Amino acid sequence: MSHIEIGSGHPSLEILLKIAGALGVPLWRLITDDRMTPDERTWDAASRELAEKVRGLDADDMRALSYLAARLQQATPGASALRAAEGEGPRWRKSTRKKRAAKRRR
Repeated sequence: MSHIEIGSGHPSLEILLKIAGALGVPLWRLITDDRMTPDERTWDAASRELAEKVRGLDADDMRALSYLAARLQQATPGASALRAAEGEGPRWRKSTRKKRAAKRRR
């Protein structure tokens, strides 16, 4: 591995496939300069932001959050990612804001 890392070794495709398999990553991630796609960078930034927000929650809150995340995944698999890629963002925010504004007017 060190020879590959410093550029003195030139692995075969078979060796690269074994390395990718051992690391659990697709082969393209080993052989490209840009290791993350734009979608992966967006997801990575969002996951770090979420991790910061949940840090410090107690065990019951973490279980509730985990349950909610699982339910969201079951209800709309891939829909959130698709909306984010299209630039719309979560639709529930708009409807929630409208409902809150209507309550304040009453």
